[in-house]
Amino acid sequence: MRSDDGAAGEATIARVSANATGGPPGSGTLAPEEARGRLVRSASLITVLTLLSRITGYARDKVIAALFGAGAASDVFYAAFRIPNLLRQLVAEGALPGVFIPSYTEQRRDRSPEEVRLFAARVLSTLTLLVSILTGLGILFAPAIVRVLAKGFAATPGKLDQTILLTRVMFPYLLFVSVAALLQAILNAHGRFAISALSPVALNLSIIAAAVFLAPRMADPTLGLAAGVLLGGVLQMAVQVPWVRSLSAVSRWSFSPRDAAVLSVFALLIPRLFGFGIYAVNLALSTRFASAWDGGVSYLTYGNRVIELVRGGFVISVSTALLPLLAHQALEDDRAPFRDTLMFGLRMVAFVTIPGAVGLIVLREPIVRLLFQGGAFGPEATVQTAAAMAFYALGLAFISSNSLLIFAHYARKDTRTPVYCAAADLVVFVAASLMLRGMGVASIALATSLAAATHCALLALTLRRREGRLGGRRLAATLVRVLAAAAAMGAVSWFVAYRLLGLGRGTPIGRAAIGVAIAIAVGAAVYLAAAVALRAPEPAEFLRLLRRRNPAATAASGDAT
Repeated sequence: MRSDDGAAGEATIARVSANATGGPPGSGTLAPEEARGRLVRSASLITVLTLLSRITGYARDKVIAALFGAGAASDVFYAAFRIPNLLRQLVAEGALPGVFIPSYTEQRRDRSPEEVRLFAARVLSTLTLLVSILTGLGILFAPAIVRVLAKGFAATPGKLDQTILLTRVMFPYLLFVSVAALLQAILNAHGRFAISALSPVALNLSIIAAAVFLAPRMADPTLGLAAGVLLGGVLQMAVQVPWVRSLSAVSRWSFSPRDAAVLSVFALLIPRLFGFGIYAVNLALSTRFASAWDGGVSYLTYGNRVIELVRGGFVISVSTALLPLLAHQALEDDRAPFRDTLMFGLRMVAFVTIPGAVGLIVLREPIVRLLFQGGAFGPEATVQTAAAMAFYALGLAFISSNSLLIFAHYARKDTRTPVYCAAADLVVFVAASLMLRGMGVASIALATSLAAATHCALLALTLRRREGRLGGRRLAATLVRVLAAAAAMGAVSWFVAYRLLGLGRGTPIGRAAIGVAIAIAVGAAVYLAAAVALRAPEPAEFLRLLRRRNPAATAASGDAT
């Protein structure tokens, strides 16, 4: 007998304009399977490229860990980089694409190509001016910002002053990456995902090169890392320019602050700024709490890096591919395709992230030891980082689902609801951080996961109230099957790693690498076998859509590159 989820996989993304994936206006509609197939193939391509970005990001942190360990120097760099990087997350990871792509999609549907190009140019010009002003203010007020963000650094002579200097040096990175983010949104709206997904690799390679070749030759090595950040920001922007020009998607510089369409984009962004303010307070408190422990900022950074290796592959890829599709479906009178596209994404994310979280928790110390230990990164840093990573992993499925749910609100041009949900996230985070403080630096990671669960529940409930039934029963069925299969996977992985192979703190690195690889491979096989035995439709559904070939799908696959 077929499950309800399997039946749902056969239907309901009823109509998707080719305009949502780069086709010309009026080019017709897509069948349900074809629309979902485009989504899966685009997400699969982005997954490979995003995973490459996350791997080079890990290599970047591995190099920094080997050279600087988890102490004062790495704390200074990560705290200083966190400030412009925090603002980058506003423009690059959700807010700007989330408000720009729905507006851009509507412009492409209703206006001439020349008007659309002018619209894009005016948004780009306005964004450049505003972020330039913000960058100047950031450099000017860096001392005050750093004192709020990392008050605990004042206990170590020179640590606070060095962080202020690095913050000022790296703040222009914000300008470069903001322009890169808008270029990425334009490319994604046209169904071109490859180059924008690959652009963060340029940042990571730039920092690695600076760490290896420049930092050792400077009196203050962290300034060499800062130079690598700036160069990486320039490269992230530059690599996308030829692709945008090839689409003739942006006309020449045109600043028109009274343009109603442009104003509407930034008007939609204003509520998100309040949400960003809440997120900034959250991150500032996280950094401030962590700065009370020597190496605390570094432990959290390295632990979160491993989480991002899982989240940053398939999850961000699905979110990126989903937004243009949701943006178009939100314009339709029939809401079923919108709801079912979102539910399809949530089911796929749960299927990937829950076993990923279980694996990270079970194999936490062997994984961190394998990835980071060596040089200045010692056994104590491994223990602390592994604890932080495990507690971050508890919230992996919630944080990943939040990305999709926030994008769904943005596609409806609702930027206020995510702000209210973010405020609840902050309240839970602060309360949990204070209550759990006796746990040490890992308390911050656990508080983050608890807050993410609250955030996810509120986003889903408000969306259900406005859209009607989202398909919660299908998602609940998926969760039951996934949790059962992941539990079996976790038990087998633990037995293989610790009982059969005897992995421990004294295990040589070569043997540890082989052991972790075997435990992961066996665990993944057990998970898939258990999922199939429990009649989970996700593996077969994903493979069917990935392999589906027809003329339109082939064209879509070509567009994605």
